[in-house]
Amino acid sequence: MAVKVARMQNGEDVIADIQEIRESPQATQTMGYVFEDAFTIQIMSAAASQFGEEIQQDTLEGMQDCDLQFLPWSPLTVSKQIITPLSVVSIGDPHSNVLDRYKEVLAKWKTVNTVNKDVEVDYTQAPPTNVSVREVD
Repeated sequence: MAVKVARMQNGEDVIADIQEIRESPQATQTMGYVFEDAFTIQIMSAAASQFGEEIQQDTLEGMQDCDLQFLPWSPLTVSKQIITPLSVVSIGDPHSNVLDRYKEVLAKWKTVNTVNKDVEVDYTQAPPTNVSVREVD
């Protein structure tokens, strides 16, 4: 599992298990990404700012005070989404507090929202079998 935060072209921050799609294991060009268990992250506000106090400038400390909201990304899909490289501005490692919160939210989400047993997902076309899918470095 390679949990990363992707900044999307439209400004969204998406946290997900992200894998690259390449033509072959030796290829250097990314053809796309697979996002699994994806959530949009929104920073609502820092707790201290609600009371007129200054937020610490240190990012590591400030992230602990942030009120983060996780919303299912692409909520009309069942599980995996394939994303074009043009949609992604950057991909990076999440802050440890963000990763911990994501794991909590994902665990709760999976217990509450189970896939309808009547739904069958056809993965034969996504991604094609002749491409290489691997974790993002």
